[in-house]
Amino acid sequence: MSVHRYTNIRDIDSSELRGRGRGRPTITFGGSSERSKRRKCELLYKKSSLNELTETTAYALRKKGNKDTAKLVKEATNTTPTGRRKIRGMVFGLKIKIN
Repeated sequence: MSVHRYTNIRDIDSSELRGRGRGRPTITFGGSSERSKRRKCELLYKKSSLNELTETTAYALRKKGNKDTAKLVKEATNTTPTGRRKIRGMVFGLKIKIN
């Protein structure tokens, strides 16, 4: 009979769990299948508001050095439908006449 050293799962240091080889290996988001990516994104969508997702996306883009893209993301989600059409025209090079 073995005596358990821990009374609560929170007492276990994550470094102690490495190397035990139990359970399925964790795959990075980039290494996941398209279906798994959609499933993970759906979970994020259900747990977060549009504002949280927009801010997080813009933050990640700025951290990667894509400041213009981050600005476009924020403008696209915070403007009127006419503004979105203008942005779409700029991004895709479409000549859209807006009255």
